[in-house]
Amino acid sequence: MPIERNFYTVQEAADALGVTADTIRRAIFDGTLRAEKIGSRLSAIAPDEIERYRSDHLGKQGWDKRREPGHEPSERALYMRKYRARLRTEQSEGRSATEEEEGDGGRDPG
Repeated sequence: MPIERNFYTVQEAADALGVTADTIRRAIFDGTLRAEKIGSRLSAIAPDEIERYRSDHLGKQGWDKRREPGHEPSERALYMRKYRARLRTEQSEGRSATEEEEGDGGRDPG
C-alpha cells in the first residue's frame, strides 16, 4: 500500500517494476530515479516517476543502452573501468615476477 496518496515505498516500487529493492535504492543514489526523503530512512516515489524510469531504463540494458546517441557512462561505470584496468596491470606485473621466481626451479639461490 502506498505511503501517502500516490506515493510508493522502495519495496513497492521494486515490486511494481519487477526489480529488487537494492536496484531501486541504487537508482535513487545514482540519480536515475527521483524520490522524496521522508525522515532519515524512508523514500517516497511518485507513480509518474516509476513510469518514467520504466520507459527510460527498463529493457535498455547493456549494449542497447550504450548505443543510444549521447549516452554518457555513470561515474560508477567510469570508476569500475579504471579499477579493472589497474587490476589487470597489477596482475600482469605480478605474473611476470612469479614466472621469474619459478624459472629457477623455486630454489633459493643462496
